[in-house]
Amino acid sequence: MLKRIFLFVVIGSLFFVGIQFASVFFYAWEFEDFVKDEVKYAPTRESDETQHLVEHVLEQGHFYELETEPGDITVRKHTDPGSGITTLEVDAGYGSPVDLYYFTYRIRRTVGAVTMY
Repeated sequence: MLKRIFLFVVIGSLFFVGIQFASVFFYAWEFEDFVKDEVKYAPTRESDETQHLVEHVLEQGHFYELETEPGDITVRKHTDPGSGITTLEVDAGYGSPVDLYYFTYRIRRTVGAVTMY
């Protein structure tokens, strides 16, 4: 009987921790998808200026309740003089706390996206 109670407590704890991490990773994956789409379609949809991209990424990071800082977002733009092809690359670092009631675990991730036009 005691083994069953212990087993149910362990399974319940693992379920709780899994749900807490799943919700944080869901928002992280949504943010990564946004950054990749923003970089991919920036030249055709809106401006591909550095400040504009940083503002959009920061705004969306705050929407998903992620810890984003302007210094964690780097935008590199390079035009090849021979072919005229422009490469736009964005790297965004972000973090998110996972609340486990007794302590908080911090997840740090980086997303990178590149497009050529």
